[in-house]
Amino acid sequence: SRYHVDIMVMSCKGLDINSGALDSNEAEAEIKKTMIRQATEVALLVDHSKFDRKAFVQLADFSHINYIITDKSPGAEWIAFCKDNNIQLVW
Repeated sequence: SRYHVDIMVMSCKGLDINSGALDSNEAEAEIKKTMIRQATEVALLVDHSKFDRKAFVQLADFSHINYIITDKSPGAEWIAFCKDNNIQLVW
């Protein structure tokens, strides 16, 4: 609680509709989780290859994600999912 950020901008190893944002390095994941808790908003910057990919550690479920910024359309399922979960999807 010593820190506060307006917006946490991060990447991850994978995004899974059921599991959320996932990463492979447990130590880095703990730092990211702390920053997510201290942030007003969270933005994920991920390329298209991260969608529907699993990884070792959950960073956050989608209730903590405000924006997903990617390089191309992730497909209809993800577009609908983001809309239904109030996540702004930008590509």
